[in-house]
Amino acid sequence: MSVTIDAILRGDVAEALKTASSTPGARDLHGRTALYHAAEQGFMELVSTLLPFEARQQDNAGHTALMAAARNGHLDCCKLLLAKEGKMVSRDKQTALMYAAGKGHTEVVKLLLPKEAKLRSSEGMTALMLATVGKHKDVVSLLVDKEGRMINEDGRTALMYAVIHRCDELLDMLIKREARTSAKNGITALMLAVEANYTLAFEKLINLEIGRKATDGSTALMRAAQNGRLEMAQRLIRELRIQRRDGMTALMFATRKDNIQLVRLLIGEAGLATRDGQTALMYAAMDGHIDCVQQLIALEVGRRTSDGYSALIYATMNGQHDAAALLVQEAGMKTSFGKTALMMAALNDDASLIGLLMKRESGLQDEDGMTALMYAASYGRLSACARLAKTEAGMQNNDGVSALMLAAIEGYRDIALLLVERERELCDHEGNTAVFYAEENGCTEVLQLLAATAGEHPQ
Repeated sequence: MSVTIDAILRGDVAEALKTASSTPGARDLHGRTALYHAAEQGFMELVSTLLPFEARQQDNAGHTALMAAARNGHLDCCKLLLAKEGKMVSRDKQTALMYAAGKGHTEVVKLLLPKEAKLRSSEGMTALMLATVGKHKDVVSLLVDKEGRMINEDGRTALMYAVIHRCDELLDMLIKREARTSAKNGITALMLAVEANYTLAFEKLINLEIGRKATDGSTALMRAAQNGRLEMAQRLIRELRIQRRDGMTALMFATRKDNIQLVRLLIGEAGLATRDGQTALMYAAMDGHIDCVQQLIALEVGRRTSDGYSALIYATMNGQHDAAALLVQEAGMKTSFGKTALMMAALNDDASLIGLLMKRESGLQDEDGMTALMYAASYGRLSACARLAKTEAGMQNNDGVSALMLAAIEGYRDIALLLVERERELCDHEGNTAVFYAEENGCTEVLQLLAATAGEHPQ
């Protein structure tokens, strides 16, 4: 570090002036020159002296003396530096105007505006956006005509930042310039106001932006449903029955949040389905939201997804006992592959749901001929096998394979013991018994069990 820089940092302007011409261009560890430090401190005479030697020099981050002066509001220094350093950008493409705007230095902004307006940082931020985030009303009023409607890399406008940061005093001037401007993803300021529960912005924006959709098809009403904004949803009700591109509705979002008041408000969307065929009732069932299930069941019961899944099957898969009990009228419905709710309950080893569904679905087979008992046997669900064996033991799939054979393949001795009396003599379509499957898979304990119950000794 030079003696001049050292003197400036001590605030010794007289000493710095004496040595200013002795080490021109010298830098500190950050790459900053004496001119930079003089501008940062607002030492105008020093800036004037050093300017011919060190103008347009940038530190390690690309900052200039003009940026340092602007950030600290040193207007006279900025006037000296503007001609040489105006429009220069840092490594992240910030300008002196951006620094002045972010700090609320109104007079400096007035000076720099003609030369540096409408530039963007590497993140797409403008001076107007930075002034908005800082809630600098006078600066915003200077910049809004020049930089209004510009969008950053995140797709946001200054108005959107005003909403995010709840800038009450900036709303009117920014709405006048930027309302109806959408982000790259189609998000609007109204949608952000709903998400933030920012009532003032919502009231000012609703008549200007209601009905607009994001690129994914989502609406402000959907965001109200997602965030539990009942009063806002009531005001946005004209967006009812608009679906997101994947088919999701505001009602579905309300259902997932278990907000029964919103579900009642949005009930006019009942019957709509996603592109995969999922309904609000299915979401309520899989999440176990009982009040929502009760509200929707009369309107959506019996529906299937494109893969054939019903609300009952979803409830069973997720262990939602109360929801399944309400939806038991869907018993017997199968997926596209023939699977039933009872099969799902068996896979989960859910005794309560097995008990609920056995009378209605016992004996049903999927497209491969598999039963709930067979699935339970394949996955080692002992208690499920004990309940299901009463009604499904002795059944065989499309290849003639039985639950006992499946248990033998996996080596589940306890399940084999449970089934051996009913299924020991069964043969598959190739004439093989469970003994064959135990031998093929090296399941010694099951093989010994089968031999013992047959009064034989394994080879």
